[in-house]
Amino acid sequence: MKKLLSCLLTWIFIMTCITITYALMDSARDVYNSIVSEFDDKDYEKVIAIYEVDMQHRLPRDREDSTDYYFYAKAVLAVDAGDLTEASKCLALFNNDFKDTVLFRHYVRGLDYEARGEYDLAIDEFNKAEGFWDSRIRIYYMPTPTSNPIITLNEPGDILTFGNYHGEAIQWRVLAVENGKALVISEKIIDAKPYNTEWVGVTWETCTLRQWLNNDFSQTAFTQNERERIAETTNVTKSDAEYDTMGSNNTNDKASLLSLDEAEAYFMTGADYIAYASTYAKGQGCWVDDENGASDWWLRSSGCYSNYYAASVLLDGSVNVGGDGVDYINSGVRPALWLNP
Repeated sequence: MKKLLSCLLTWIFIMTCITITYALMDSARDVYNSIVSEFDDKDYEKVIAIYEVDMQHRLPRDREDSTDYYFYAKAVLAVDAGDLTEASKCLALFNNDFKDTVLFRHYVRGLDYEARGEYDLAIDEFNKAEGFWDSRIRIYYMPTPTSNPIITLNEPGDILTFGNYHGEAIQWRVLAVENGKALVISEKIIDAKPYNTEWVGVTWETCTLRQWLNNDFSQTAFTQNERERIAETTNVTKSDAEYDTMGSNNTNDKASLLSLDEAEAYFMTGADYIAYASTYAKGQGCWVDDENGASDWWLRSSGCYSNYYAASVLLDGSVNVGGDGVDYINSGVRPALWLNP
């Protein structure tokens, strides 16, 4: 009798497990079908919501492409939000043979090139997208690519547009025109960066901001054609007996900051020094004054007495000769360039 009861209980346990397994499989299929249905209806937010709830319950793992639906939906929403970096990351996370993934990737690359002003490369990618979304319309309205754009260099005080940084065209103020080249400084503060990422003694030659300007910024903000217009210049950042600031070895730069001497030479009044942060710079933490809306920005000269500090311009247009600590993260960056015509 005991043996019979034991067998009966074992049978009940096995049947219960089978029933639960089938129920879970049915639930998995229901979740998967919901994902596919919302995807077909182009309700990508619901696709993401269903999938993320399922991540907790581990339901439709018998359907491998449920993850593809998820990352495809995230890529679509990222494009809608203008976040091409996030879209590219998502597109790299699912299979090439899922839906029109390959065409989608070409489309996103085309958007990226278009935002950078590299229209010939954008057209090539949109052609490879083979009509995906509005790729053909974008080709039709694309500005005519030029291999040799002309920059008109006029008089000091003039404003010209050159380059694009995180979706914002960069406007530059002409400070001087010498030997057929123009010294320009960005009209707005384009980003918030420390002069150096660590609080140590540095000079313009060794600071991380110089490295960023001549590498990451130059590659991000300018097309290849534009970069060819930027003249490499030898910057002299000398010690200043009047201000007791420390100098730097001479550097060869394509992008830099103004020195104390240069700022004094090119800005006539306190109002000339005042600068305002771009939308992107504000988002990166550039401190903005509540009263006049202006922000601080770096000069390339070291501060008084110590190269643990770097000189800056304050929000009221006065020069902070003593400087801010080199690792201060809320001061703004106004790049300076010498441009060929």
